[in-house]
Amino acid sequence: MKKYMVIYFLISISNLYCQWEFVGLDSIVVRQVQVFGDTIWAGTAVHTTQSQISGLYRSTNKGKDWIQIDTVLSKGGIGSLNFHPTNHNIIHIVKAINSPYGGSGTPFKSIDGGKTWTGMGLDNYLIKWFHPSPFNENKFYAVDALNNEVYKSVDGGDTWSLIGEFPASSHGRFVAFNFSLARDSLLFAFDDVQFYQAFYKSTDDGNSWQYVGAPPYTNEINTDNELDCRVYFESYFITDNCGLSWKRVDSSATPTSSYLSLYIDKAASKLYLMKTDGIYVSDKQTINWQKLSGTESLPLQGGYGYQSSDTGRLKNIFVMGKTMYVGTLFGIYKKADITDVKDGNTFENISYSLSQNYPNPFNPTTTIKYTIPTVETGYIPSLQHVTLKIYDILGREVAALVNKEQSAGNYEVEFDGSKLSSGIYIYTIRVYSLGRAGNFVDNKKMALIK
Repeated sequence: MKKYMVIYFLISISNLYCQWEFVGLDSIVVRQVQVFGDTIWAGTAVHTTQSQISGLYRSTNKGKDWIQIDTVLSKGGIGSLNFHPTNHNIIHIVKAINSPYGGSGTPFKSIDGGKTWTGMGLDNYLIKWFHPSPFNENKFYAVDALNNEVYKSVDGGDTWSLIGEFPASSHGRFVAFNFSLARDSLLFAFDDVQFYQAFYKSTDDGNSWQYVGAPPYTNEINTDNELDCRVYFESYFITDNCGLSWKRVDSSATPTSSYLSLYIDKAASKLYLMKTDGIYVSDKQTINWQKLSGTESLPLQGGYGYQSSDTGRLKNIFVMGKTMYVGTLFGIYKKADITDVKDGNTFENISYSLSQNYPNPFNPTTTIKYTIPTVETGYIPSLQHVTLKIYDILGREVAALVNKEQSAGNYEVEFDGSKLSSGIYIYTIRVYSLGRAGNFVDNKKMALIK
């Protein structure tokens, strides 16, 4: 009986991976993957308890053999990997010197395919995000992890200038940053210090910044190569008007599933979303996520797993034609035909949401916005009971702004704190849906300063 159980177990494991071919770098965490013809590049990291060496790896025969090409820079995880768009011998990386899993580090450049490397003038910084401009090969942007400040170079990295003085706050701390892939000099930034969250844009390459709004918290901003005002906050929210309004497009009900990375396939006009429970695909225009068959068995979680600091650094999906390459916690896998979508896990295009109040801090009034989606209850009309209340830091209710039944739609309420003292307050929304299992509850903090 035990013999049959072992055979069945081996067959089951084989079936899980039969659709995905292992390419190489077993037991190494792969953060970045890029493919040019038969050549595969991988930016890797390893946990400190493992014996493998992290760094930049290359295979010139579709993954059969691998060599590490940054050994001259000593050990260290790769936090960023970028290639010149036409000359793939020109490479830019961020290397965490002597830190096997580290993602923040020092940027280096190679012009001979990785044979030699030179620094790019930011040796005294801890760079967590580094990218060349798609419009100017001599322009680069870098985000310092120590102070969350953005630097720009327009001379190939010889000199750098600090950008990012915001009109609405003096702290200037970037949490997430990116530039438009469709329009030169259009930049986006998300800022979060204590209880103040804000989304900014710059139309003059960072010389001045405009406050746009206060969307939900994010660690990563993705921009689109065809739509200059399309911005993705991880996979959960998108905007098509540079942040004036946001739509939730990923309301996955899987509590153990976490966002890892987003890949935009320009050729096929598709989005590929990697989460810890698999990879999802959607058309760019109508967001309707479907899980790619077999990806739930890829090693995307378990053991040490990806760390929270990996968000914003993972570029571990690469699509070439109909072939997808995926970097995982244990090497690289590929699938030759990714058009086979069998598992129809879809997410609601519009979901419950509670926005950050604006302005915040405020004195004495502020506006709170929230969204109630359509719910199929079997009742007409589809009303839901909504309460929106304000509490002090000790949990005592100080105001009730909403307490009634409301239909689906977008709402905003003004709160007047003129009778309250300065301090931190919490506003909480509760939605009770008639005939629906499960309710919605969310809360956020705001600061009243007089």
